[in-house]
Amino acid sequence: MRGKRWRVPGLLLAVVFVLASNLPAQEGPAMDPLLRLLVKKGVVTEEEAVELQREYETMKKPGPPLAAQVGKPAPVSGAQTLEAKASPEAAPLPNKLDGLHIGTLIYASYQDGRAYEGVPGKTSRENRFVIKRAYLNIKMDIAPNLQARVTPDIHQDSTGDWKTRFKYVYGKFHWQRLGFVGKPSVEVGLAHMPWLDWEEAINGFRMQDTMFLERNHIFNSADLGVLFGGNFGGELSEEYRHEVNHHYAGRWGSFQVGIYNGGGYHAVEQTSNKAIEGRISIRPVPDSLPGFQATAFGLTGKGNALSEPDWSLAALMLSYESSRFVVT
Repeated sequence: MRGKRWRVPGLLLAVVFVLASNLPAQEGPAMDPLLRLLVKKGVVTEEEAVELQREYETMKKPGPPLAAQVGKPAPVSGAQTLEAKASPEAAPLPNKLDGLHIGTLIYASYQDGRAYEGVPGKTSRENRFVIKRAYLNIKMDIAPNLQARVTPDIHQDSTGDWKTRFKYVYGKFHWQRLGFVGKPSVEVGLAHMPWLDWEEAINGFRMQDTMFLERNHIFNSADLGVLFGGNFGGELSEEYRHEVNHHYAGRWGSFQVGIYNGGGYHAVEQTSNKAIEGRISIRPVPDSLPGFQATAFGLTGKGNALSEPDWSLAALMLSYESSRFVVT
């Protein structure tokens, strides 16, 4: 009899357990699929998503009469709150391509005329389409103060074959201010040399061929080494930078100084000596003549030859830029 007496309560407990397990869980309103996605992406927490869903469900219920709401601020709906939580400004998703800049520079022409052969009085007829140079500039902002640049240089050699070499491969550290120096920067690698990039920014006459000093085989525009530079003071007005020139637009001028192997970007270094180069540009009257600059450049080191001759150079340029013309 004792076994039968416990059999009935046990059966009742089992029935109650089965019924309870089949009851719907009271976990609040069902969550919107968009909210579930935001929780999965980590934009909002699960607690925030549940609260937003509850607010949304509450706002869907009929509210008090309009007369009762006069003088009260308009309620923010759950949908509006959800939109604010999911907006790109509130929680931007990572983008692997942010900070990537890709551009190209191509010197292409049609040439018809007579070419100098290097011997006085000897010329040859030219009639051809030409791509003198082609650059692919790839820049990447790695950090707020660090940018990397890789620039392949494609050209045609004397046999007509197309060759690819690097023009620039460097890391650039840059800041907004360093005392009186505005926009200071340091390039490390196959970096700019102080003169040609500055001259090309000032003197826009170059269309197809190299600048004067490079054309005369004195030096070129890049070399393996380190370059430091910046502006003197702040920048010139936005109007000047927009209408005339935004490169090297220091109010009182700019400067650059570097140390390099000495072989340039398309020659092997023949010596163990390092070349030191520097440029300083002064704007003496930035308010009345902002386009006028006086620039000095110097270079010293061993020539890039096995005989290691001493090599030095000094250059001076006076230049004036306006929106209509440039004089150097």
